[in-house]
Amino acid sequence: MSDSDTELAYRIYQQSDLLTYLENRTNLKERESQEEISYQHFSFSCMEHQVDVISSEAPVIQLLGTN
Repeated sequence: MSDSDTELAYRIYQQSDLLTYLENRTNLKERESQEEISYQHFSFSCMEHQVDVISSEAPVIQLLGTN
């Protein structure tokens, strides 16, 4: 990611270095064609961490109450 990509708290990638890595190391492409699905890379930037999710479905995000 470049510096300009850090402006958003989340990003959705159709193609990324992580997806390419998984395609090369696992049977990701084979599963996509067998199951007729497409994996995406969801990236969430938090204050001190980055969370990367590879999934064929969009994650459900729920804001928890702060008491």
